[in-house]
Amino acid sequence: MMKFKCYYYSPSVSWDSDSLFFSTPPLYLNSFLRVNHPDIAENVEWQKMQFNTLTQQQLIDELNKYQSNVLCVTSYIWNSNLILNVLNGIKKLLGRKITIIMGGPSTDVVRNKTFLQDNPDLDFAVYSQGEQAFADILQHVSGTKKLSLIHSKNVSWRDNNKIKVADFQFYKLEKISPYLISKDLIELALNDPDYADKEFVLPYETSRGCPYNCSFCDWTSGLTHKTYFRKFDIEAEIDTLGQLGITNIHLSDANFGQHKQDIEIAKTFVRLRKEKKYNFKIEKTNFSKLLKA
Repeated sequence: MMKFKCYYYSPSVSWDSDSLFFSTPPLYLNSFLRVNHPDIAENVEWQKMQFNTLTQQQLIDELNKYQSNVLCVTSYIWNSNLILNVLNGIKKLLGRKITIIMGGPSTDVVRNKTFLQDNPDLDFAVYSQGEQAFADILQHVSGTKKLSLIHSKNVSWRDNNKIKVADFQFYKLEKISPYLISKDLIELALNDPDYADKEFVLPYETSRGCPYNCSFCDWTSGLTHKTYFRKFDIEAEIDTLGQLGITNIHLSDANFGQHKQDIEIAKTFVRLRKEKKYNFKIEKTNFSKLLKA
C-alpha cells in the first residue's frame, strides 16, 4: 500500500488571545485505523495538525514543505467558507498531485448534491461519521479497494465525471479511545512551535449522537437520533490529559449530565484536580436538554 503523508487543516476558533480550540478529528481517524485497519495505519503519517488560519499561499508553502500527498480538512460553521475559498484553485497552483478530503459538520453533500461539483479541488467529501469512510478513501486512492454505492457509506466522490453520494450509516465506535490510542498526535500538536504561546481548549467527547429532534439542530448531520457511549477507562483518559497539561476542557457531548456515567466523569475531573493538582477548567458544556442528573 502507498504511503499517505497527511496534512490536517482546520482553522480554529479562539476562546481568547491566549487559547486555541483543538480540533480532534485526526485523533478519531487515526485511532479507528489503528484498531480496525492496522495495515492502513502503518502507512499513514500525520505530519501536521494546523489550527491557525492560513492564506492560500501559506497553505501551499506548508504542503510543499512537508511534501504532503493527502490534505484533510474539517469544516465547521465558523470556518467552512474560509476553507473553501483557500482550496479554490489550489491544485493548479500547487502543480502536483494531492488528494484533498473534506469532512465535518458543514460538509453538506446530502442536501447539496452538487457540493463536489461546486468545489472541484475537493476529491472526496465525508459527511456525518467519517472514520470508516476515511479508511475506504485511503484504500480507494491506493487501488486496493474501490468506493462503491453498495459497500461505501457517508462519502461522496467522482466516478467518470459523475458525482456519487453513498448512503448514510450510523456507526457505533464504542471501543475507540482517541485520547489514549492517539496520544502521540496530541503530543505532536503540543510540541509544535506554532502553538508555543497558546493554551489548547480540548473537546472531550464520551458519546455520540442526540436522541432529540429539535428543528434547529443538525447533530449527526440531522440524519439520525441514535446515540452510543464509548466504553473506556474514564480515569486513564482524564489522567492522560492532565499529564499532558491539557486542562481547558470542552465537554462536547450533546447532553452532558443526562446519564450516570456523566456524573462519574465530572467527579473524576474534580478528584484528579484535587489529588494530582491538575488545573482542570470546564470552558464550555452542552448540558442535557431535558434531564438533570
